[in-house]
Amino acid sequence: MHSSFPHWLNKSTGNGSATEAALLRLRYSAPEAAVIGLSVLVIWVLVVLGNLLVIVAIARDRKVATLQNWFLASLAFADLLLGLLVMPFSLTNQLLGAWVFGAKWCELWLAIDVLMCTASIMNLCLISLDRYWSMSRALVYHRQRTRSRAALMIAVVWFLSAGVCLPPLLGWRKPQVSEVRCELTDEIGYVVYSSMGSFYIPMLIMVVVYAKIFQRARQRVRRRQLIHSVNMAALRNSADQLRTRTSSKPSSSKSVSPGDTDRADEKSDCAVTERRNQSEEEEEDADEGIVPVDSEADGGGGGGNSTVVEPLTELSEALQRKRRLAKAKERRATLVLGLIMGAFVLCWFPFFTTYLLHILCRCVSHLVFDFFFWLGYCNSAINPVIYTVFNKDFRQAFRRILTCRA
Repeated sequence: MHSSFPHWLNKSTGNGSATEAALLRLRYSAPEAAVIGLSVLVIWVLVVLGNLLVIVAIARDRKVATLQNWFLASLAFADLLLGLLVMPFSLTNQLLGAWVFGAKWCELWLAIDVLMCTASIMNLCLISLDRYWSMSRALVYHRQRTRSRAALMIAVVWFLSAGVCLPPLLGWRKPQVSEVRCELTDEIGYVVYSSMGSFYIPMLIMVVVYAKIFQRARQRVRRRQLIHSVNMAALRNSADQLRTRTSSKPSSSKSVSPGDTDRADEKSDCAVTERRNQSEEEEEDADEGIVPVDSEADGGGGGGNSTVVEPLTELSEALQRKRRLAKAKERRATLVLGLIMGAFVLCWFPFFTTYLLHILCRCVSHLVFDFFFWLGYCNSAINPVIYTVFNKDFRQAFRRILTCRA
């Protein structure tokens, strides 16, 4: 945490009377303080309300109370505590340009700030890893992801986050020069350590993981398009064969023998069915992309050419609808991935970069640093929006909560 030290505090005397009087004055003019306060209030409401809704929804709604969403609940918990325990004091410190809550609470508050920000970022990293493992080795990972293992993964995230925030409390810091200033230590070793642990290493992991997820998603789209082409070709071939047979045999124009349709089914099924290999990913894709062909007429009896071809036409339309839905799903997934990474990097990269520069060269203005500092907090308001607005079950759960329906 950093806040600039206002010049008027330098006038404090030994008995502290000048300091106490000065603290009654705002660091900003009234209009400036109003704009800053209102802006932070909007961010704070989004952080608290959004993440509280996520936690309540996962706790009480069975549709979203999945193991995968446990990680989202852990993220929301970190962001919620950030809003409740950190942001109000940050705003006061920002407006006054001074710390008025005592040295002991300053040390604890700084540790909580680092803990919650780091836990939020590391939970984002865990969510990215969970999605990648779910895609790359679906069957094995879903069997292994038990309640106890999911809880252990969350515990590891919080343990690592504590490993970043605790060193200053244990002595890895420079002594505070004033009780009216509350700032993160500028001890260069800890600054590099905390920046790497809180942001740069998790960011590197997320970039690599989401790149792999995006690559696999593209591969799945191409594979589904190929499967769709095979299915459509098989359907057209079956329909042409049945039309040829019925038109070449007038005596059987009002009925199709079960033997003919069975043979057509065999050819169609052989063309449509794809052999699954041993990888879980291809098993999943095969289940999603292959649709069995059933060209047998109802009852095996009369109806002529139309009774045989109509089911094939309906199935062809069903395949086209399935392809459109799959494309829309992939586009939405790609959009979510882009929003997640974009919001994460946009909110946190400027802060951690200026944090390092401020310690290394003292070449960052207080105004720039303060802006990027609050921009980092904005990620805690954006997280619940990104992870839930594209999820129908979460939207319905929120609606039930807000309308007090069970």
